[in-house]
Amino acid sequence: MVKDIIGFYEGTHNNQEGYSIDDIKEFTDEELEKVHTYIQWIFPLPEKSKAVPGSPVLRQSDIDEFNNRSDLQKKMKTMFYIMLDFYGLNVFDNKVRTSFENWHHKYPMWLTSRNHNFLRLSRMIRSMKLLGLKNDAQMLYDFLCILYENNENIIGPVTKQFWDEAITKDF
Repeated sequence: MVKDIIGFYEGTHNNQEGYSIDDIKEFTDEELEKVHTYIQWIFPLPEKSKAVPGSPVLRQSDIDEFNNRSDLQKKMKTMFYIMLDFYGLNVFDNKVRTSFENWHHKYPMWLTSRNHNFLRLSRMIRSMKLLGLKNDAQMLYDFLCILYENNENIIGPVTKQFWDEAITKDF
């Protein structure tokens, strides 16, 4: 069975746990942290997920459709902003920055050694780059490079390499 990522973004299909894109938009921070079956749907990749078997795999036709449909890109951008808020970040002056209101409360939840959110961030960068949000992917990557420089002992070079590959790798 082909997982219908376009239908998911259009609101006509749910993920394997029955969540729609609108359900995920309403997730609390706790749900965003603990539920592990949504990130592959809101930021799909052309490779199978090692963490969540049965997740969608982007096809070239999906990539083409996203790149030709501003409505799908707009929904992905909404999901990007939701995830930024989850991390205590926001966009200001076309840059990802720490949120004055949320950063100090939220970063301790994920800016820890070997945290699974580092892989989620890699996924976000690559998916947005492939699906028409290259500038947003670049903004996130640029922020993460600065974060890495200031927290290399926590993030580590392997994670930084994943982020580097996410921004440079094509299909």
